[in-house]
Amino acid sequence: MALSCTGCGHKENESECQTDCDKEEIVRLEMQDDLGWPVMSFYEGMIAGDVNCSLLIYRYKSSGDGVFIVSMLDEEKELSVYKGRRYTLRGSHDEVIWECRADDRKTTIYFLCGKEGSSRIYWITDEKDTVPVYKLERVFERDVF
Repeated sequence: MALSCTGCGHKENESECQTDCDKEEIVRLEMQDDLGWPVMSFYEGMIAGDVNCSLLIYRYKSSGDGVFIVSMLDEEKELSVYKGRRYTLRGSHDEVIWECRADDRKTTIYFLCGKEGSSRIYWITDEKDTVPVYKLERVFERDVF
């Protein structure tokens, strides 16, 4: 899957990107016929007590990588929103872990995926953390036409 930055035009090689990429940009999933249709998935749940978390992912049906938007609304009604690229990793016990790297280049968010066919994912602290604490449920998943 090719992900591109419209800020500088470089393909997913952050070492080539200039500081201009930190400005507002569009993250694109470039068309690749062998990966199937684009798919959109939406998850919601509570994390860290009273923080409402929503995760929206766009990917191709046969790819583990994609783009994401995550929003968190805390108890003071302060909203934090991150967008960026999602990568699929394998944990030490063959777990599926999503690494969501935000465009700010400072924030990385990890999710542990539930068993095959499960509609649950779990917010975890890093790629080595496999203790599911905060749960998000898939609200929907559909093809994007």
